[in-house]
Amino acid sequence: MAIRIMLVLALASAAFGQDKRKELPPPVEQAAIDKAIKKGVEHLRRTHPADPMHPGLQDELVLWTLVHAGVPETDEHFAALLKAMTERRLSRTYPVALQAMILEELDRVAWQWRIAQCAQFLVDNQSAHGFWSYGEALKDDTPTGAAKPKDVATGAAKAKDTPAGPRTKPKVVKTIEVKRRPHATPLDGDNSNSQYAMLGLRACHDAGIRLPAATADSARRYWESQQCDDGGWLYHSHHPGRATYGSMTAGGVGSLLLCAYLQSSDPKSAAVKRGVDWLAANFAVDRNPGAPDPATWHHYWLYGLERAAIFHGSEKIGAHWWYSEGAKHLLATHKPDLAWVSVEDTCFAILFLARGTRPLQDVATESAADKRK
Repeated sequence: MAIRIMLVLALASAAFGQDKRKELPPPVEQAAIDKAIKKGVEHLRRTHPADPMHPGLQDELVLWTLVHAGVPETDEHFAALLKAMTERRLSRTYPVALQAMILEELDRVAWQWRIAQCAQFLVDNQSAHGFWSYGEALKDDTPTGAAKPKDVATGAAKAKDTPAGPRTKPKVVKTIEVKRRPHATPLDGDNSNSQYAMLGLRACHDAGIRLPAATADSARRYWESQQCDDGGWLYHSHHPGRATYGSMTAGGVGSLLLCAYLQSSDPKSAAVKRGVDWLAANFAVDRNPGAPDPATWHHYWLYGLERAAIFHGSEKIGAHWWYSEGAKHLLATHKPDLAWVSVEDTCFAILFLARGTRPLQDVATESAADKRK
């Protein structure tokens, strides 16, 4: 874990034009970060045991955290959560998006068909205006592209120990096309479900799932329409007069960058710049900036900041080294057992510390490590 994070920091500085001789990120307490991640995982094992008979809404978030904490697939807790997740029906936006992300990260070839099912759910549950709500289960979640081919895997390969460093992405040799079908979608949604839907669609795309062009286009127009005059975002537009705040603004920036990635278009839009300027002007790691209650979804905000910054290719947000400042704060504020406020907060904190978000690059046919060579 330590080597991976140090490598990412060095590569990021080189990739985005930062002269490493002139300006490097402040040093981080890597041993303390590794310890916090390890102890945080131990806390999740105690407080969120795998229970296939009574799956919780947090299951996918916990499993996503274990993936980025380097827990091997052979781990009993990991395996139980994975089995329960892949055997139950797809029914809600958050867990479906997270499931696509998990399976693409583990083995996007072995799990391609299941990822295509996640894509079908997300495409069909997008509203005509481009947003997502909590979602509704489909009557038929078979991907529309074709009948289930015999040579497309439906399950994971044999569980394996997680190797050190970034996972090597297997080459995607086949694609599965997903087309939008008529499906009753709600008239209202929110920017939280919508930003996680975008994360799930990115995972589907990287697994070789061909998405309708209208999906990303409609989402882009939605996010641009939701941006407030100051460049930030709210939970949704039905809160006129309320202040914009960090977690939704990070989600807006990240989602627009994901739309550009899916559309192969220029990510340097005016809307993205205004959103990044908002993050720079309101930057904070000890609270969710701008939120009515600064403690509300504080760690959710930090994970959103991590994603937005990495998607944007920035080690600094304004004058702030976001990772160093955020890591220092998290190390100083955990509980004695190396946990944070709740299961969700602990997950978001670990995900921030692990820097698991993959930069936006085309990895449909080669590993992220190969791209860096």
